[in-house]
Amino acid sequence: MIAFITLIYASFYFLVFGKFKLLQKNTRNISVFIGVGVIIIGSVVFAWRTFAPISPDARVVRYSVNIVPYVKSYVTEVLVEDMQPLKKGDVLWRMERAPFQARVDQLSATRKQLNAEQELNRINLARAKELLKTNAMSQYEADVQQALFEAGSAEIQSVEAQLANAEWDLEQTVVRAPSDGFPVVVRVRPGQMVGTFVGQAPMVYMNTEETNIIASFSQSASRLIQLGDAVDLVFSAHPGQVYAGTVTKLARFTGEAQLQQSNMMPTYSGRPISGRWPVAVTLDDPKAASKLPQGSVAVMAVYTDMGKPFHVISKVALRMKAWTGFLTRP
Repeated sequence: MIAFITLIYASFYFLVFGKFKLLQKNTRNISVFIGVGVIIIGSVVFAWRTFAPISPDARVVRYSVNIVPYVKSYVTEVLVEDMQPLKKGDVLWRMERAPFQARVDQLSATRKQLNAEQELNRINLARAKELLKTNAMSQYEADVQQALFEAGSAEIQSVEAQLANAEWDLEQTVVRAPSDGFPVVVRVRPGQMVGTFVGQAPMVYMNTEETNIIASFSQSASRLIQLGDAVDLVFSAHPGQVYAGTVTKLARFTGEAQLQQSNMMPTYSGRPISGRWPVAVTLDDPKAASKLPQGSVAVMAVYTDMGKPFHVISKVALRMKAWTGFLTRP
């Protein structure tokens, strides 16, 4: 774009010194013409890069999730393949249910037995209260019946809690997709023992429900960018198209300047930090955003509230980039 602006100014040379002969062609006039051109072009470029900065470092990022089961067992069936589109709740794989089902059955039987015993405790407590009214039973014996009833209630609550946990474990033998997306790496196979250790995830899953577009700008170029500023993006994978969006998040920090708790003093090299600041945007068309592949790269221009006449330069530059995008690179 700078070369294009320079060519436009250079064309005035032929008009001023050639066709219209507004100035005499001599060393002094040519030097003045060049000096004025340098000042004008430099001012235009400075205003353009300040009021409508462009970053070639925009990209589509999405969260990947390590799928780790909540229970330990061996795999009986795998229902998905790499890159298979899925919906939230679709079954990824199933594990052996027998040990967990046995635990549920055992606790269910225990609860049934305790309920029967508690019914007897309830009857005995009611009888004790009636006998206590006629002094046919001592207060101590009535208190014993009350304690037995309360202990039975507590035991039933304990077993019900264990049963709920066992039923939850049984349900976890069926591993489901946590969101819309697709499995990137499927390492799990039938017969394989899988556990709850996060460091050995048998599957990596890509979440496609949320699309994040992040670009980085130099600290100088991003100083005027504010939330709500309009943006244009041109993706390499979609030449000829310009996507409109809005700045939704700004981060005024870099990883190079962070301090962590340590017993070591910071080391300074004398080299200036050149960390760039990230800018997150949201496309105006959510459907178009959801169709963008993870890792798509783009050129992005941000239109700040200042210097609006210079915004047209970035608009033209991005549209030129969109159409030249058809010229694929090896």
